[in-house]
Amino acid sequence: MKSTRSPARRVSLGLVHRLAGAVCLSLLTLYYPTHFWVPHLRGLLPEPPAWQVITGVVVQVVALPIALVNRLHIPYLWGLDLWFPQYLGETIDRGGLILAHLRTGTLVYLALLYAPALLRAVVRRAGTER
Repeated sequence: MKSTRSPARRVSLGLVHRLAGAVCLSLLTLYYPTHFWVPHLRGLLPEPPAWQVITGVVVQVVALPIALVNRLHIPYLWGLDLWFPQYLGETIDRGGLILAHLRTGTLVYLALLYAPALLRAVVRRAGTER
């Protein structure tokens, strides 16, 4: 059955959906490590329960794309890096770190959330050209 929605509405709904998902993933990779994961690694808190350890590993895997973008050293695109930590110096304030992480994470995750749709369109187009 064909969708009755206009193509413009479908594209805008897809963008809003993916943008919301990208912002949520960025917030997750910012909030969880700074409140649960990093204090445990520094020994500031006692050992966490098993569910927090598992969640921490999942968040680390989800944070990998931001870490890879950090490794490219693109100006204005950097965030909280759980894989390849580096010293940011005393010049970075918390607000700047949060803004940079959310900007980078949203762009990275938005691109990753669009990747399956673009791949599907390429495969579909290649199939019709045969």
